[in-house]
This record gives sequence, structure tokens and C-alpha cells, in this order.
Amino acid sequence: MAKQEMVDVPERDAVVYLHDIRETTDGLSGANLSNADLLSDVETYLEESGKKVLTADDGYRSVRLLLPLLERTGARLVLFLTTGFLDRTVFPYEIVASNMVSTLPRVQVFGEEFDTGSDPEAREVAFKRVHRALKPQSYKRRVRLIDRLAAENNTTKEQFVSDVFLSWDEAAELARHSQIDIGAHSHRHLHLPDVGKRTQLYELLFPRLRLARRLRTPVTSIAYPYGGENARVQRYARACGYRSAFGTSPESAGPYARPRQTLTDALNELSGHR
Repeated sequence: MAKQEMVDVPERDAVVYLHDIRETTDGLSGANLSNADLLSDVETYLEESGKKVLTADDGYRSVRLLLPLLERTGARLVLFLTTGFLDRTVFPYEIVASNMVSTLPRVQVFGEEFDTGSDPEAREVAFKRVHRALKPQSYKRRVRLIDRLAAENNTTKEQFVSDVFLSWDEAAELARHSQIDIGAHSHRHLHLPDVGKRTQLYELLFPRLRLARRLRTPVTSIAYPYGGENARVQRYARACGYRSAFGTSPESAGPYARPRQTLTDALNELSGHR
């Protein structure tokens, strides 16, 4: 089928953003739980809101679960892809840590041992220990700490993200779908206001060019990782050729800080209007 024109959404309207599409959240912990969006909730949102546009960040393989729903409802999806995840060269520490504590029976976290196999609470505590240690660090420092964490547990970081994100071939298949548009979500998933000008420009421009070339599709929008933006980031997004950019706040405004909201917040709004 030929691509349709993307649905025009008024700039003031907050668009829902999704991450990891799941049919159940049973057994999930850490970032896997906080990033999970239930397929049944997405269906409820589309049916009750009457909206026809969704967005999804990062490039989780599970986004393919949305295809039958999109085709049944006629809704469109803007899929914001992180090129480093597609390349398998960037390993988000939140996902590595979540899958590590969920699959290993015992986990060493920088010298502290947790019985993660039999105690769900220990899994959460272990994840939070990693999160507290890595969140304030630079990208390079996070990479070193994740490598150290893997070495402490006689494993590799690669095994904990190998099946999480789309491959380039899978992304190309989705890009050809008539109801899916491709947008950028940076290369290394950095909080852009915290990095220098050259890094900001690289994280904005490189993924747009790479995605357009590899997926053979226009890339005219970007979603800022963690919703992080400021006036300079917005200017750079425009200079890099984007026609629109999205944050993660319903209070954002303007073509380079389009508002978005979580699925949970959108459903809560709907329930309040019943």
C-alpha cells in the first residue's frame, strides 16, 4: 500500500507516546515495568479518544504488536528510532540492569550481592542501586560501569538487550508500512541539554541522515530523549532539517517542543471526562 499523508495534529494537542508494548506486565521489574504499555490500554485509548495518531520511542521490537490494531482502527504510528540501538552499539543501562536482575539468580552490584532469583523485592532494590549509580554519570562513564557490572556477574551486556530492540531489517519492514512514519530519537539516547554543542548537533543530525538513507524514507521529526530540550536544542533541531520535534510534557508548546503525554495520563484524562 502507498504511504498516506501523515495526519495533521494541532500543535496544542498532546500526542500519546509509548515504549515497550506488552500483553501483560506480570513478572516485570525495573525499567521493563516502567516502560511497559499494555496493548489492551492502547486499544482502549484509541477507541475512547477517537484519536488517530500514536508515537513510540526507542524502537522496541514489541511495537510490532500494534500492527493489527493500527490496521483495524486506521490509526497511524510515528516510530522514533534510536540509531545506536539499531546498530547494537549503544546499550541502555536501564534495560541491561533490568534484564540482568530479572534473569540471573544472584546479582553482584558493585560489590553488593542480591538474591534476585527468589525475591522480587531484591530485584527492585538491585535495579535501583544500579540506577542511582549510573544516572548522574556521563555517557562514557556509564559504558565503563555497565561493563564492570557485567564482568562482576561473569556475563556480557549484549545478551541482555539482544532481543529487545528492532534490527535494521525489521525497522525497514515497518518503515514500508502505509500507517507508519519514521522519526529520529538521537543516536545514543543522551539528555541533550546536558551535553555540548557539537554533541547536540551530532545527536540530532546523524540519526536523521542515517535513518533516511538506510530506511529510504523521509525523516522530518524527532523526539528528544527523556524529553530533554531547551532553546538551543530546539534551534539545532530546526537547523538539522526537522519540521517538528516532540518532548515528553503535555505543557510543551511550539513546532520544536510538541507536547506529548503518557498512555496512563491520557487514560486518566478520559476517565475523568466520562
